[in-house]
Amino acid sequence: MRLGVSTSVIRSDLRFLGYFLKKFRSFDLFELGFLDPTFLNSINNIKKPYGIHAPFIFKLSSHPKFTSGDFEETFRKILKSALFARNLSAEYLIVHYPDTLQTKDWRSNFRLLEQLSNIIKVRVENTFGNSFFYKASDYRFLCKELNLGLCIDLGHLLIDDRLNPFEFIEQLADFIEEFHVYYANSKTYKTCHHMPWYEDKVYIDLLRLIKSFNVDIVIESTPECNGIEKLIDFLGVR
Repeated sequence: MRLGVSTSVIRSDLRFLGYFLKKFRSFDLFELGFLDPTFLNSINNIKKPYGIHAPFIFKLSSHPKFTSGDFEETFRKILKSALFARNLSAEYLIVHYPDTLQTKDWRSNFRLLEQLSNIIKVRVENTFGNSFFYKASDYRFLCKELNLGLCIDLGHLLIDDRLNPFEFIEQLADFIEEFHVYYANSKTYKTCHHMPWYEDKVYIDLLRLIKSFNVDIVIESTPECNGIEKLIDFLGVR
């Protein structure tokens, strides 16, 4: 098992990369995403393994809104991320499928993901808000058909009340390569977005469960709310 942290904890603002690298120096892995291209050269200061979350870069002045009814438009952004990731020698690329809160049926386009896996190792991340593609059986088919790995996002899983998160993880266990760790419900997602810690029995039981997996566990909290130190202690990273 490797323990990692996403640049989401500094809102992916690489002006704070020095702080990020120092604070999280005991972690095994970093995950980069949603970066301002102005500071892309700063990545050369990262000496540990890292993965990249698509879409990789955007302007910090406007929060990314990549959900689009046009799969081709979204895919073009993801394709750029894959090419960046390969050129930067990243280990893998995280890809949402479908995009979060995407309401369209993208199933006929799923083979576009095959193009990405020919460029770099792909981990598909579960999302929420889609009526056509959300069940464990959907992700199992996708990963088996295209030989892809899975990144299970606990926050997305907790928000989707159609799913039992424990059953979802159990049914996909043989494809899981990573967990994104943070808490979310429909209320906290709006106020804290990705809350690092919450005294919720289901969340804490999920944290206990995922620690038994020999995969990457990546903290993907955002800084709006406190609690990251409690999460770090719980995961045993010091």
